Amino acid sequence: MTNFIRDAACRGRQPQGVIPLRHISRPQLVNELLAERYSPRFLVAPAGFGKKTLMGEYAQVVFSFEHVFWICGTSPCFLRDLDAGTILSDLQTHDNGQLLVVFQDVPCLDERRADEFTALIEELIRKGNEVICSLAPSADVYGGRLKDRVLLNGFGLLVTVEERQPRLVDEERPVAETLPPSSRIPCLVWGERGQLQLLEGLRREDIPQDLFLVASAILLVGRGEVSELECFLEKGRLAEAVDLLARDYPYTGLGGEGDTFLASPIAVGDFTQVISHSLRQSCANALCGNRDGMASRAANLLLNHGEVDRAFETMACVASQSSTMQWLGENSWTLVRAGYSKDYCVAFMRASCRHVPVPAPAGSAAAWSFAAMGDDGEAVRTARGVVASSISDDSSRTMAALLLAMIGSGEEVESADRAISAVARRSEAQQAMGEEPEVPAKMLDVLAVHAALQESPALAASVFEEQKRQRVGPAARLWPKEMLVSACLILSDIVRHRPALDAMAVEEAEALEDFVQDSVLSLDAMAAQGDALGWGHVQMGRLIQAVLDGRLVEVNLRLRSATESALKKRGGELAEEQGFYRRTCRQMESDKAARKAARADAFRPDTPDHPKTEGSGRGMYPPLRVNLFGSLSVQLGDVRLDEQLLARRKSRTLLALLVLNHGREVSVDYLASTFWPDARPAAARKNFYSIWALLRRVLSVEGECPYLIRTELSVRINYDLVETDLEPFEDLCRQLLFGGGGGTDWEELLALASGRFGGVLLPAERDNALIRENRRRMHTNITDALVAASGRLLDSGEPQGALWFAREALRRDQSREDIYLVQMRAQIAADQRAAALDTFFACRAYLTDQLGIDPSPALVGLYRSIIEEEVPF
Repeated sequence: MTNFIRDAACRGRQPQGVIPLRHISRPQLVNELLAERYSPRFLVAPAGFGKKTLMGEYAQVVFSFEHVFWICGTSPCFLRDLDAGTILSDLQTHDNGQLLVVFQDVPCLDERRADEFTALIEELIRKGNEVICSLAPSADVYGGRLKDRVLLNGFGLLVTVEERQPRLVDEERPVAETLPPSSRIPCLVWGERGQLQLLEGLRREDIPQDLFLVASAILLVGRGEVSELECFLEKGRLAEAVDLLARDYPYTGLGGEGDTFLASPIAVGDFTQVISHSLRQSCANALCGNRDGMASRAANLLLNHGEVDRAFETMACVASQSSTMQWLGENSWTLVRAGYSKDYCVAFMRASCRHVPVPAPAGSAAAWSFAAMGDDGEAVRTARGVVASSISDDSSRTMAALLLAMIGSGEEVESADRAISAVARRSEAQQAMGEEPEVPAKMLDVLAVHAALQESPALAASVFEEQKRQRVGPAARLWPKEMLVSACLILSDIVRHRPALDAMAVEEAEALEDFVQDSVLSLDAMAAQGDALGWGHVQMGRLIQAVLDGRLVEVNLRLRSATESALKKRGGELAEEQGFYRRTCRQMESDKAARKAARADAFRPDTPDHPKTEGSGRGMYPPLRVNLFGSLSVQLGDVRLDEQLLARRKSRTLLALLVLNHGREVSVDYLASTFWPDARPAAARKNFYSIWALLRRVLSVEGECPYLIRTELSVRINYDLVETDLEPFEDLCRQLLFGGGGGTDWEELLALASGRFGGVLLPAERDNALIRENRRRMHTNITDALVAASGRLLDSGEPQGALWFAREALRRDQSREDIYLVQMRAQIAADQRAAALDTFFACRAYLTDQLGIDPSPALVGLYRSIIEEEVPF
């Protein structure tokens, strides 16, 4: 007989973490479970639907957790006892009454085990017991095995209109019967970290790769038509996945009217944190090919839906830098012409910081975006790169050269003129041969204006007037964007060269005057129409104002006051965007300097000894994740290394000691003496270096080990490349000790203390004195913090929460009198006087039997306050 079933007995006590400190009671669902109490009841839904809390509420209401066995299906002991066939006999041995047996999170079972589990449930029901099982949809193979079972799926667990109440008195939240299922997910309505909980459940669930890919794509895109998802997966496989998701996963928003979906709102940052690193295998056998392909397809769908900000965020968070740059090139002018110059600049800078290849369309659009952000220096530098590149297409080179001609000076303008002339000649030759020029026809007009501008601005104005007559009519005032470019070219040339009107022929002067007057009238018309003004309109307005104020052309007409107001307003908006852009640039420079200062190691490729080269992949090392609580867990990027480290226990201990030292140097002799205290120093040092070499081989990436650093007499771990659970543990202790403000999430802190940090530091390591010392220190720290948190909650009038923290502290250490004291105080405040007496007697028995001392006066005083209290009737 094993202890697994014995330990699953509740005996009137609620299992840890089953019912949160603050939760919404769901009596209607409890009544549904109670109505069919002698049939097996199955709660089949993804994570985040409140299955565990509902089962806990039922056990509390109906059984008060007496005669209740709470069996955790994720424990390996469950499969062991299921295979051995001892679960039923163990249940009868420990409690022969009418039982409630709860199977939480039943895993996916093969056919044999599923049959055995079905037989176990049927036998429990036959003997008059109650059974409730919770499991994910992918693990539900019992519909055909248990004909009389009661099924409560994800749609049955959705928050109802009555339950969906505002969490704050002054919070107004629209409630309607027409709310879609994806807006009524319990963890999203009530949970503080509901999005992460939902995503973590999707990642942990053992579902087919196609299902995982489609669900991930739906959550990333948010809304759309099912047919749009065919860019991720073949049509037949997609239809099968959609049917399964629509049946069992309400947060995907499938199954509504038409072939559309409206998923639960998920932040891209949360998606990246939880899901994106698990997409590799799912994408490998799909149309998208890899994570970059999925991200770019999702971003394109978001662009089609008008969600440009989310598209940028998707590429920045999910895709690689090279893929982001490729996507920027594919959608360059679509994004810039839509007014997203600021976002385009930021995305371009972040994608190009690793010297990834820059497609010519991306560089050309980035140059115009930099100009819109007021960064003429970066705009000119980027445009010159596009013009000088031998692989740039004519269309991109033309746009970059036109920008140089507009905002450049001296040699830059001359190089732009040469590039534009060369493109114009190639286009003419292609047209003469009956071929389609690379440059669009609408841009050929701009080239013609530029060519005329080399002769005189008056000739360019005449060419512009003829183009306007042919394209929009002689009296038209609303010009297309290509004509705005031509107009800005002519106006900038007038401002730059200040032509002498007296030396011109009358016809030339009149042509310039007519052009400037038409420009004023056109800008007035565009502003009066109410269209969104862009950087081009603002630039054109500034040039017109410069021409008029400088009396470079004799025109008495002025911009209307409404036009000036509209331009001023748009100029203010651009100034705000430019301010954000400048702050982002400063932050990026600061982050870059901080990285160089913190990681100035010899293996980094940007040090003087190892200059960066284009396309170099060195220096981009995956993070080393080391978790020390509960058991040692080591992960290098996406690869777990535990088995390799377990081959030599001392290498595992050495890694733990280096991490515990937070990257500080440790003497080689000191470490060697802790491992081999009885050996001679030379022999101990030799043994140490053999362990060090083994650890370096295990942690090597492409023949290098950037994580371990050795000097002549000491060693250390490169803490900048390490992610560990030490910082979250220390932060938890600090919050418990010194927190207590209005924003403190006590429920989350208790969940961390009893869950992630519920175990001790490296429990399997018993020989090393340094590990034992750190274990004792951290055990004391967390216990002190729990006692302090219990006292703080008690003082703030939350005795139930104080009691939970005191119980967690007592679970960890039954030898401290202060823990018994704070638990008695919390029990008395919660009107649990009998339990307080039991706590006192347990403490007194330990003190007298183990230590031979009496309880403290404070503890005795609490005891007397209970037995001497007179309660009026």
